[in-house]
Amino acid sequence: MRTGIRERGKGKEGERAAAKAKREKRKTGLKKKKVEE
Repeated sequence: MRTGIRERGKGKEGERAAAKAKREKRKTGLKKKKVEE
């Protein structure tokens, strides 16, 4: 969370990177849940 907030201060590039990381985390999370089921 802290790195994401810090990246936001850098501008749009930081936001884009943070959003990308969130999206990828969500994807891996869904995959893990499916495997667990």
